[in-house]
Amino acid sequence: MSSVLLFSEDAGCAVVFGFLIGIERQIRNSPAGLRTNTLVAAGAAIFVLIETMSGIKDSRVAAQIVSGIGFIGGGAILREGLTIRGVNTAATLWCSAAIGALCGSGLLAEAGIATVIILLANVALRPLSYRLGSHGQLKQNSETHYLLQFTCKSKDESRIRQVLALTAGQVNLLTKSIRSEAVPHTGNVNIKALLISAAKADQSVERAVEALTADPSVLNIEWEAAGQPDL
Repeated sequence: MSSVLLFSEDAGCAVVFGFLIGIERQIRNSPAGLRTNTLVAAGAAIFVLIETMSGIKDSRVAAQIVSGIGFIGGGAILREGLTIRGVNTAATLWCSAAIGALCGSGLLAEAGIATVIILLANVALRPLSYRLGSHGQLKQNSETHYLLQFTCKSKDESRIRQVLALTAGQVNLLTKSIRSEAVPHTGNVNIKALLISAAKADQSVERAVEALTADPSVLNIEWEAAGQPDL
């Protein structure tokens, strides 16, 4: 088989396999979808094929692909408030690069098997992960930790901390810790508070948030329930 046909076959398979993975990601509205996964798989294959076609056998090419894909994967990870999204998408991109490397090395059957495994992990395991996640959620009668985060003016910090402690006590929330950090060049300060309730008490937290929001000095307030958050 000529080098051109070999290149076309291996790179073409990488495109097909990356395309299949990208379809699933596109349906899920992931930050990295159809085109990104296809390009990652094709790019990884081409890099490995350069090594193969040139006759130079150097494992550092594959190693550089593994580390280099981290930059693209990092761009797929998004933070929305206190929630992190896109980790699974970044992992899928990493796997797409591996499939491309397999295709570039001529291991087409292995690449096909790996594609099926990745699709099964993303599709078939999704209901199971949701089911396990629902069992791991905080129960109604269990101790619940709440992480409250907001910004206020530096000159009002002491007063706001007192308001927070007083309001938390009024709604039967225990204030475990309060930490503040100045925001440079703004005259504002970020405050993180860890509140504890003997049972799930989302409504009580909302009441505390409403009391703080009513103060004109308080900005950008948000909260979340967590097991043992690290302040």
